[in-house]
Amino acid sequence: MEHTDYGFLPIEYYFVHDMCLRFHDFIVEDIGSDRFAEKSKRDFKVDTSTPPAEGEDVLDWLEKHGQGELVNEVLSYELIRGLLSDFCNFVLSALRAVSKMKIAVAFALMRKPFLETLLLVEQLLCDEKTFMKSFALSSDNFDPTSIPKERKQHIISICIEQLSHKEMYDAERIYQLRFDKAKTESLFCMTNMANHLITTRHPTFTTVKQNLNLVFLHDEDYAANLDYIYFYIPYILHYAVEVIETLLVRKGILTDEEFKNRQLIRFIGVMLFMEQSKFIETKAENPFDVLSANLKETCQTCEKENTIYKSDFFSYYENEFFTCKHCMTPMTFENSTLQELYKVLNI
Repeated sequence: MEHTDYGFLPIEYYFVHDMCLRFHDFIVEDIGSDRFAEKSKRDFKVDTSTPPAEGEDVLDWLEKHGQGELVNEVLSYELIRGLLSDFCNFVLSALRAVSKMKIAVAFALMRKPFLETLLLVEQLLCDEKTFMKSFALSSDNFDPTSIPKERKQHIISICIEQLSHKEMYDAERIYQLRFDKAKTESLFCMTNMANHLITTRHPTFTTVKQNLNLVFLHDEDYAANLDYIYFYIPYILHYAVEVIETLLVRKGILTDEEFKNRQLIRFIGVMLFMEQSKFIETKAENPFDVLSANLKETCQTCEKENTIYKSDFFSYYENEFFTCKHCMTPMTFENSTLQELYKVLNI
């Protein structure tokens, strides 16, 4: 992993900040995949005896000639890639703003990726064909700002049902953290205060007298906002990456094997975060405590057996390899070990 500029961030947030960046970097890798270009190329035959009229949109012309479904399929790859690029730009800028203690800027940057862009990606995962038809007609059909509460909740619920470890997520909680106007901890409330000096329309986050939203912050305010960001955002970001990469597996951009390895790395990160997190007072039994006592790997170089410890998981999380304790050669998990890990972690 590359060195991170933590700016003014207190040291207790370093690990979770890096974890969020790691989640972001997975999506960046996905965007750069050559498979996007490969999948968006299609060969097809069409009657060219009647070419597009002057000023006629070529996509409309192709649809009139029976190629509408193919056009939507090709366009979907470009749409997804564009959405993910936009998502990453805002998330990375928000994390950098947090490290510089620019709290209002960070919250302002979180609005678009989590309240708007992610909702479009969720709709693509739920029902891509319907979404692409709506996309071709009018933005009124999919505008994130105009989707009613019940439909947002329904979209999130359907997405969770399609994830490989749906028990990790609560649809109502994810909705509340992102959109609920009545919850002070929702991103809707926090991002509104970040974007407006004065808010009066909602009693949940009405600006108090002799104050301006997120302008006159004291040390305890900075601490409270950092706690908020590094407790809630990792959960929402983890959910977002799972939704995104589930869609990318379906679209052939990621293989099942690549996806599972990404999930393993994310799970290791989450478990390590939970162990050292000041936010979690009651810690459930950590799977690594069980696995570390039973997992062994044989080094392919020196052929000696290695017991897998928690430190090896940390090394694998950071570097995607760990080191043989006998000859110091980099090692990776054998397929049988990966299968056991997937089983224990329900991947």
